[in-house]
Amino acid sequence: MYVFHGLFSAASKRGCDLILLAEWGNFTFSDKGDWGFIEYLFNGKWRQLWLALTRLRNDDRSIVARFMARTLSALRSVLTETRRRGHATEIGEVTPGSASVAAPVLDHNGHPVAGIAVTYQEAPEVDVPALAEAVLRASTHLTQRLGGHS
Repeated sequence: MYVFHGLFSAASKRGCDLILLAEWGNFTFSDKGDWGFIEYLFNGKWRQLWLALTRLRNDDRSIVARFMARTLSALRSVLTETRRRGHATEIGEVTPGSASVAAPVLDHNGHPVAGIAVTYQEAPEVDVPALAEAVLRASTHLTQRLGGHS
């Protein structure tokens, strides 16, 4: 909010009750802003990371504890959802305009030993659920051939 004080002030004077803003990260909308901390770290934006962490309200923990709590909780939720679905997806995170679906191949202890992935150009006609189902079938088949289980 520190960067947008003028915007908030002007909106308030005009009676605006709500402003949609992607304060943390790349200025695109997201369900949470937790990934902004990681983006600042990976892109070497140390000052933005420091400002973001030091200006968090109602958090008296150390800077390291603030960072870890936000990044690990975000990662944990992504991993939990990915495990529930059985496959991972990414849309434009590696290469703009491309997306991927991947699923693990598991060993006899249920640990991942390989993965099956399909990368495709983003397009409205791509049936992502069908693609994910095909990738899951292939990874399940390989898992069974290796004597693995989920």
